[in-house]
Amino acid sequence: MTHAQMVRWLVGSGLATRGFTPEFTYSGTYPNPLVGCLVRLADLTETEFAEEYEGERGEIVAYLRANGGDEMINLLRTGRMMRPVDGVMDETAAKLAEMPRGAVDEMLSTLNLVPVGLLHPDSRLEAVVGAFDHRTDWNDDPAVAALLGATRSLLREVRRACPDLADLIDLRNEALDGVSGLDNRRWLLLSVQSLSLAAAARLIAWGLRSEAILPERVREAWSRMAELFPDVVAADLLIADAAIAHQQHPRMIGAGPTTGAHDD
Repeated sequence: MTHAQMVRWLVGSGLATRGFTPEFTYSGTYPNPLVGCLVRLADLTETEFAEEYEGERGEIVAYLRANGGDEMINLLRTGRMMRPVDGVMDETAAKLAEMPRGAVDEMLSTLNLVPVGLLHPDSRLEAVVGAFDHRTDWNDDPAVAALLGATRSLLREVRRACPDLADLIDLRNEALDGVSGLDNRRWLLLSVQSLSLAAAARLIAWGLRSEAILPERVREAWSRMAELFPDVVAADLLIADAAIAHQQHPRMIGAGPTTGAHDD
């Protein structure tokens, strides 16, 4: 199963709202980095207070750093991201999307992007540029209309349950300040909608909210989003899970840098 197929399966099957507990998972390697990180993060919370698992905790953190990136470790330690609006839809993305794809690819090649983990800024930039290819399909999809009102209600639920995660969504909203024509370019709302949906799903998984906050029509719209933008959805699932994990287990990997969400 490819990475894109795995993301679509997690969302479409409803597993994205499930807890990845050791009983649910298996020991060994995980060929898919998203699943591996979700599983290993669940393992990490299970071993938080057990001294006999000190060595295993070190191995888990190393896995999460390698496959999730430094941003994931910072999220687990602080509940915040070092570069929260890298690789999100904003005014720059709107301008890039109007350029010929070949020109965008050429520009990216000069940046020497070296993604290290799903949440690395370069990985998220590649994901959002890849989303340009399907912006017209998404803009005209009925799923977008289903999410327009739902996103606001989801954000209210997220704010009550995990304020740090709501702050990350707010930053994405603010990144769209000054962008004109959103009524006709609804695809630019992708970053806000994706993290809102991921946050709701993982809050359900952690038992902090009920399944009712994600009604069937919203789940179907999210499934369509995952079909078109699997890399965006994958990164946001991991961001949401890590932010919630920090709130529930703030010292699971010890003290670390205190980089704030607004730092460059």
